[in-house]
Amino acid sequence: MRRRERYMETTTKHISLLVIDIDGTLLNPEGVITPYTRSTVQAAQQAGIVVTLATARRYCNTAQVANDLGLAGPIILYDGALIVQHPQATILSSRPLQAAIAQEAVDILVRHGIQPVVHPNESLAEEIWTGPAELDNLWIDAYFTAYPERMRRMPYDALCAGHPDPLRVVAFTAEEAIQDALPEISQLNCTWTTIHRGSYNSAELVVMDKGCSKASAVTALAESSGIPLQEIMALGRV
Repeated sequence: MRRRERYMETTTKHISLLVIDIDGTLLNPEGVITPYTRSTVQAAQQAGIVVTLATARRYCNTAQVANDLGLAGPIILYDGALIVQHPQATILSSRPLQAAIAQEAVDILVRHGIQPVVHPNESLAEEIWTGPAELDNLWIDAYFTAYPERMRRMPYDALCAGHPDPLRVVAFTAEEAIQDALPEISQLNCTWTTIHRGSYNSAELVVMDKGCSKASAVTALAESSGIPLQEIMALGRV
């Protein structure tokens, strides 16, 4: 019997929910789901385990991955700030960042010469709000090029002020620039995370509501689904 089959036999009785991160876990370095990974996910589903995704991605570039695996149910997005029912594309819950705090984060980034990116909490239109092009860089150009129809530019002081609370504020830039801004960001009443090298080959900074994370979203999902935490297995940065 193959090792995977033995593993599934021993865990089926104890695991009800399998939560998988996408980048760096579900996908290989080439951004592909390997046949072995696909068959392992299918084996979990056949064993009666609910499989879902928890990712920093947005719904627009997560839905295809879910479809590819035949997943149906809640999906955790935006580093835990949003839970969406797939494939119905309905929002189950959101945990936005206070607009005033988000605007402070924007102001800090601008002072450090970093282009802020705001992900508004406005249905699943999933627009990308940013400032004038003067602070763009090669990494952020790649990000904007991927979603040109969703991008909106506006003055820096209007990115969050006067709008509903956004899901998060993000920056794609050099690691040194992020480190320079972190002392001020860390003074805000928020949660922040950094990635040494993300999907766009730059360092990344994410500013979210205090306590928000993929792990907190998994906990909320478990509570709403009536699944004990000890029956959940998480793979990757969850």
